[in-house]
Amino acid sequence: MTCRYLVSGAPERGTIIAFADPDGAAQAPEGLRERFEDQWRVIVCESLTAANSSAELAERRGFSPELVGSKDSLEEHLGSQGASDSFGEDAPKLIPEDEAVACRFVMERLLNAPVGAAILYGIGQGARLAWAVARELPQCVLALVFDEAPESGAPGGEGPGAAMPAHEALANAGEARSPAAFNTGHTQGSTPTPGATTRAIPLLTGRDIPCLIGETAHDLEAVAAFLEEACPAFPLARPYYESEQALKAFADPEMGRREYRESREFTARNYTAPQLPEGFSLAVEDFNGIECRVMGYEERESSLVFFVVHGGGYMLGEARYEDPRNIDLITDFSSALLADKSCGVITISPEYRLAPEHPFPAGRDDVLTALRETMRRHRGAPLFLMGDSAGAGLVYQALQALEDEELAGVSGVLALEPCLNPLLASVSSYDYRDAPVWPRPTATISWDHYQAGGAQPWQVCPPMGRDRRPFPPIYVAVNTADLLRDEAVSWAWDLVRSGVAVDLHSFAGTVHGWSTVPPTKIWERMKDTIRSFITTCLESTNAHVEHRAGESSCPAEQHR
Repeated sequence: MTCRYLVSGAPERGTIIAFADPDGAAQAPEGLRERFEDQWRVIVCESLTAANSSAELAERRGFSPELVGSKDSLEEHLGSQGASDSFGEDAPKLIPEDEAVACRFVMERLLNAPVGAAILYGIGQGARLAWAVARELPQCVLALVFDEAPESGAPGGEGPGAAMPAHEALANAGEARSPAAFNTGHTQGSTPTPGATTRAIPLLTGRDIPCLIGETAHDLEAVAAFLEEACPAFPLARPYYESEQALKAFADPEMGRREYRESREFTARNYTAPQLPEGFSLAVEDFNGIECRVMGYEERESSLVFFVVHGGGYMLGEARYEDPRNIDLITDFSSALLADKSCGVITISPEYRLAPEHPFPAGRDDVLTALRETMRRHRGAPLFLMGDSAGAGLVYQALQALEDEELAGVSGVLALEPCLNPLLASVSSYDYRDAPVWPRPTATISWDHYQAGGAQPWQVCPPMGRDRRPFPPIYVAVNTADLLRDEAVSWAWDLVRSGVAVDLHSFAGTVHGWSTVPPTKIWERMKDTIRSFITTCLESTNAHVEHRAGESSCPAEQHR
């Protein structure tokens, strides 16, 4: 059994999920996606039946024939067409006693946990599934639309409820769990007023869910009017900015809106290189063809390695811009994590190729090459990968390209305000489309540049949860007022579901680009959580800070 679905639209108002009729008698109303996708994320879902394997039926319902095929070809097509997912072998069978389990499975997959709220649009017998979801997960449902709802509580029009009107049949479909009835305003058992009628359905939560019932639900303008009343649009709340963050974010109103060549020139012109503290060394070295900046204490053993990948939306930035933060990391963490003063932290920052001159996979390949050389040179020392924004995205792309035995050499990953998904389909990507520093138009352009070589979203941001790879622990930090927030949170939950140890942190009032810059107060708070994460990684994995046999070492017990 499989269920395939197509996703489109902008989730400014929320999500509409349309469930098709299992027997193919009813399908999603023509124009549903086009009518609502300017404000709603619209998911048109095939029925949960074996009939989904029929290419003819899929094509008749408006699904591309390519969507019906082998798992590999399906995944490739989903990535290229913007469809979000499909689920098959692990899906529970939709039999009456397992209906609640199936519903929860559908909601979690479609809404991408943590579950949000949605409009459920049930078509024909698909109305039964929509109603079952509303019963099981009422907190996830804003309103219901039943289009051409069945006139029977039993599939095929058989059984004791065969003559009941649609609203009562749907209510009785849930009797196995709990009795529920529609508040129709009519005498029980009477026929509702012809056409589309609005009902309030009481659920176990004590909250009534608005419902539109009737054949004229095919009239999308009637549906639109119903949604305007049931789920009115509210203006976006003014985001809270921590005062220091606001001062920095709005100090340069043009930040994030400059053309990329202008931005590169502006940053280079205004950048002042920090003075190295006493006892520090900085060298630019060749890591198998990739230029890397290597920084640390001159007279100390390199006992803890940070592989730091700079951000910049895949088209901006240079490794040298990481020097101020790398100095801070080395100074702070050498003393905080290492009791032996003969040991120290070192940072390695690769200079990778940038888009649009060098689209994917050039940047990823450069990071991967430098990372592998780092692992060769510092075998035996704990290695932490750290990336900020696009740097975090590149770290994730590199992780996916490593072999399993190579992953075992990574002690942990620090993904700071990660830039991961080219689809920009999250709610926050619309809520903060005009955010300072990194607005949606700039984000869109950066992804267009990075994908200029024809890369598909699924290649740039490989999905988790299929191969259960042995990923190291991952620390994820997100900003509250950032269009990238939700995609990072969703990614973190995907990692959790795949068995990865994840620390997820959000800091109030933060905006993209200014949370990871020393010496801000937020950065100091973030370092505290990073320090705790690293300590946990070292303890849980019994990591040893030692070099190859024959060389001097810093014993593991020297870690605080």
